[in-house]
Amino acid sequence: NSCQQFISKKGKKTEIIASFPWYGNWGRDSLVALPGLLLSRGDFKTSKSVLDTITESINGYDYRNVGNIERSNVESIDTPLWYFWAIQQYAYASGEFSTVKKSYGDKLHDIVRIYRDGLNPNVKMNDNGLLYLPDAKKALTWMDSMVDGYPVVARYGYVVEINALWYNAIKFLIELEEKTRSKMDVEDWKDIAKDIEISFKDIFWIKEKNYLADYVVNDYQVATVRPNQILATSLPYTVLSDNKRHAILEVVEKELLTPRGIRSLTPKHSTYKGVHQGSKRDRDIAYHQGTVWPWLLGPFAEGYLKIHQKAGLRLI
Repeated sequence: NSCQQFISKKGKKTEIIASFPWYGNWGRDSLVALPGLLLSRGDFKTSKSVLDTITESINGYDYRNVGNIERSNVESIDTPLWYFWAIQQYAYASGEFSTVKKSYGDKLHDIVRIYRDGLNPNVKMNDNGLLYLPDAKKALTWMDSMVDGYPVVARYGYVVEINALWYNAIKFLIELEEKTRSKMDVEDWKDIAKDIEISFKDIFWIKEKNYLADYVVNDYQVATVRPNQILATSLPYTVLSDNKRHAILEVVEKELLTPRGIRSLTPKHSTYKGVHQGSKRDRDIAYHQGTVWPWLLGPFAEGYLKIHQKAGLRLI
């Protein structure tokens, strides 16, 4: 049902007193939330049930979130990569690598193969191993708000969190095959991972600013301070040194961290929107232009504690 209904019962009479548009399946959000809501409580049964359900519909093409009445069938290029991450978290928490390999191994290989071989027209892997989004008119990342048919935040080309998730996915696939002593050949994936370890830093690192570009088109680095670079500090596999991750987190803490979550854009930027309110159009414009997102505190905390260890507990 696409609505949440609040019902009043008076004797034999039932009256709907309020009805609100509600969310249908939202793959990315389900995968991001799964470790915190389920694995942290040891609920492996429900975790696997969620992963099994998503496995039936996910592939290496654009995943379409069902969404709600206002935002339905939103295309996503990163949801399949978050699928890798959620399975990775399940494997680490449960220790059941053989079960993971049996249940999800074929699907994981299909996803990365589609991305690698250019079978998805919205993303291609270049010779440097990085994924490239060629269409400036599509909003395929989590910053997916559209106004008048165009993305509010036109993120395309080399996108920082897409490639951080891509590298992590490849490395986990290699780990999974090696831990299950699979006969599957992963030498090509090892070569791609090595290419990414070189090219990621060359493409994204902005030396004079000491943080990562949000996205890069051709050779132009978009240096806008956004939270997407946090994922390069928090994922289990990262190409960045401790010093680089520390520098990124310092910038994020200084310009984006609030008591309620992480800003989607630095207040120093000319397009920053400090308030999310008004018409649907007004809200869509502000959605990723300053609005604070609580979910980003998760990767921020993970990245911060990896660097600072127990000394970081006070801030977190």
